[in-house]
Amino acid sequence: MKRKQVFLFSMALSMLLLTSCVSVPRATVTLSGELSQMIVHSRQSHLQLLDQYTAMRKAEVDRFLEEEYIPAFTGRFVRESGVLHNIQAANTDEAKGAEILEFAVAALPVIYQERAVMMQAVDEMDKLIRTSIEAHYQQMLQTNQALTAYLGSAADVVQTREELQRQLRVNVDTLIPLDKMNKVMEKMLQAGAKAEDIPVLLEDFKEKLNEVKDGKTK
Repeated sequence: MKRKQVFLFSMALSMLLLTSCVSVPRATVTLSGELSQMIVHSRQSHLQLLDQYTAMRKAEVDRFLEEEYIPAFTGRFVRESGVLHNIQAANTDEAKGAEILEFAVAALPVIYQERAVMMQAVDEMDKLIRTSIEAHYQQMLQTNQALTAYLGSAADVVQTREELQRQLRVNVDTLIPLDKMNKVMEKMLQAGAKAEDIPVLLEDFKEKLNEVKDGKTK
């Protein structure tokens, strides 16, 4: 549905841009103004898509922690700390409880820190993509508003028209590079991944995002 809306939007604007700059009907000026609202709605749709995707990735982080990281970490922690031996050697329930509490106090901060680092990485990638989307549509909106003003004064709109036509060639995969975010997530959630490796993955993501924005990669 969203792709259809973008297509209809592009068709409508293309028809507008074919209008002669010598004689500009009032309806054309009105349509140009309405296109600004279409740009705003398209921007909102892309941001909503990003919101939904980010929520899915955060849920995936929690699933990974619950099903993979915490069991593996707990087993390793128990073996290396000797807490299981201490619990078995405790003579009373109170002593056993104290050992378990000591284990929890030592283990939980590590688990919470791992989750915080992963969630922060997801938020950082979301922020980078969100900024890219906002900048794209802001430029598009400003160009169309300039076109509307030119149409209203019956001025020459060739240069503005060409700029807007260029911006209309929206590649959703470039604007919202979820495939690159997916690759970072896969590496981050794979067995044996370390929290200290995540900043390196984020820097790689930033570089690839900049390459896409500069048109160096597809």
